[in-house]
Amino acid sequence: MDEEKLIHFRFTAIHILSKKLEPLTKEGIPQEFTFQIKTEVKVQEQINVVIPHVMIQIMNDKTQKELAEFTVGCFFEIEDFNNAIIKNEEGVYIIPQSLLGIILPVSISTVRGIIYSELRGTYLQNAIMPVVFVNEMKPDPSATT
Repeated sequence: MDEEKLIHFRFTAIHILSKKLEPLTKEGIPQEFTFQIKTEVKVQEQINVVIPHVMIQIMNDKTQKELAEFTVGCFFEIEDFNNAIIKNEEGVYIIPQSLLGIILPVSISTVRGIIYSELRGTYLQNAIMPVVFVNEMKPDPSATT
């Protein structure tokens, strides 16, 4: 069995790419929330980074009406990028599962803190995103690789 090589990386930046907060409606402040969480991993080879984009949609649990939406990019600089991240014949970057298994949970947890901070003082301040186990997330059937 081949041993996976250790990939060295560092967290270099966090960018809030978009955020939206719907105004409070006449129904009042919801008490329960649904969180839809999606991730998409981008690569910028010229600066040796892998960027998980984490998209969070917060909805009223009863009505499923969207209340807020955030998209955040977490930048991870990869040491020895050209050996760690391989581009296949179709031009698609292959990111080792061992690296994804670390940077995706870190990114989602980072976004949880950003959302908490961004919603503090709003009608959604009690919409606290639950802990997410990446290995239990269902793949989006409409997503492409």
